[in-house]
Amino acid sequence: MQKNGPRVHFISNIDGTHLCETVSKLSPETTLFIIASKTFTTQETITNAESAKEWFLNQAKDSKHVAKHFVALSTNIQKVTE
Repeated sequence: MQKNGPRVHFISNIDGTHLCETVSKLSPETTLFIIASKTFTTQETITNAESAKEWFLNQAKDSKHVAKHFVALSTNIQKVTE
């Protein structure tokens, strides 16, 4: 197992406890969130993305950094840009 390189965490359900436990181990300065959804309309995905963004903003204190720490993967460009 390689010790250098990125640590990858997956949040794939709406369990708020899992998300909270995962982000509590992270540093906002070195964290990249990749939000993946084909339609970007799945409630679980949107809820997790909003929760991650809320955590990030509480930690980073400046919304201008969101664009540097969040990436969206989707076929629905309109929903991603909302």
